Amino acid sequence: MATTHTTSPLLKLPGELLHQILRNLPAASLGQLAQTCRALHARAHDDLLWKALVEAVLPAGYIDSIPDPKPNFRTLYLSHYPHWFLLKYRFWYSDEWDRGCLAVSAYNPASNTITLYPVFVRIASPPQPLHWPVEQGASIYSFSPSVERADHMPILSLAPQPLGPFSPFIPDGPTRRFMFTRPLPPNRLTPSPFTMLIIPRDILWPPYSMPTAERTRILCDSSYVSPGHTPRNARQVSTRTFRIKETEPPIPGFEEAFKFITWAALDEDALRPTERHPWRGLWAGDYQGHGPEFVAFLQPEAPWEMMIPPDALKATSDERDISELLLYDEYEDAYDESGWSEGDNLKEGEPVCEGPLVGVKLTGDENVPAGGIAFIAPDIGSGGTARRAWEPPFNGARVVRSTVQHVVTETNDYDMSQLFLVDQDVIAQWYCEWGHFSFYRRVHMEQLLERWDKEGREEVK
Repeated sequence: MATTHTTSPLLKLPGELLHQILRNLPAASLGQLAQTCRALHARAHDDLLWKALVEAVLPAGYIDSIPDPKPNFRTLYLSHYPHWFLLKYRFWYSDEWDRGCLAVSAYNPASNTITLYPVFVRIASPPQPLHWPVEQGASIYSFSPSVERADHMPILSLAPQPLGPFSPFIPDGPTRRFMFTRPLPPNRLTPSPFTMLIIPRDILWPPYSMPTAERTRILCDSSYVSPGHTPRNARQVSTRTFRIKETEPPIPGFEEAFKFITWAALDEDALRPTERHPWRGLWAGDYQGHGPEFVAFLQPEAPWEMMIPPDALKATSDERDISELLLYDEYEDAYDESGWSEGDNLKEGEPVCEGPLVGVKLTGDENVPAGGIAFIAPDIGSGGTARRAWEPPFNGARVVRSTVQHVVTETNDYDMSQLFLVDQDVIAQWYCEWGHFSFYRRVHMEQLLERWDKEGREEVK
């Protein structure tokens, strides 16, 4: 019987149209297409297709920074496949002990390496005491943070990998390995009511307190090599979590020990401020006893009621209105001059908001670890507004009722607090029962990335 050869309908299309179709395929699909016939093999190896894939994953401007002679883009792309997601999501946070860590990814075009650097908060100027006339003994200090990248101590540096079968591990020096992770099944991704406050942070990462499209299990007694933890092929790889295995310093008389640290991508969409959610974002908080920390400010969409534990609601409902302490005529006159009265909650032009504002620690301490709830304001709209603060240093700030955890316990006890919404870049928190203030200041992530990427490109020149 004679063999019949048929031509793929794709090859009957005009060349330009076929090229546009192939531009929409991911790398794995191009690889499968190349195995069908010689003609499509040649089409799938078109370097312009792979250049587009590289441009989609590299930060803006880095293609031009790659030294001459520029590589074959297919080879370049496959040298970091399938872990280009490290550059797709730039900010990452870990579950390391209680403190956690915030890091940013970067690409070095000269060496074709992907590196993860820790990010920390430096105090730009010494704290200065401030006076709050409402309560003479209140502890309140200025807070001037500066966010820096520790270029001298990279957490991870992945060199280009040779072409070959998929491996769930990538070596990074003699004592460190990058490990791919598997995401949770979709039906276990979204928490049921109160799950985010019930499931301990040592079972999943990121915990249910943080929004994400993927989570992975971190409770394991098999060194994360079981099928439930380790992907067997590129299709099973989580693109929003990964793990680092580090060899601990040897101790005479003991077996070799390892440390596993799980990292998750910061969901920048959930932190991007909008007109209805102006306080979303990454913030630096002043925790005077042990230094500043990074906090994610979330303004979740409805139904947000499931996120607020009953104890937190009770703490805010019992809260005493501090406005009764305002005994100064000069501040009382400010209410009349502004046109604001006890029944109003918004000034003209002020954003209209409702629902909760939740602070989740990305870096923590022994009291409230990374992934723990820093504070909850159940309603930052009219229902949760206590007053307008016309006294210095908060002139004009709206004050909303909130609750705070000083120590995470099994009972999750909450203390009363108030948030002073100074502006969309500055918020102060009054710990009512402790008699002190802490400031939060917004971290402008896009500006930091632009600065660091510019510095990285200039180093190559």
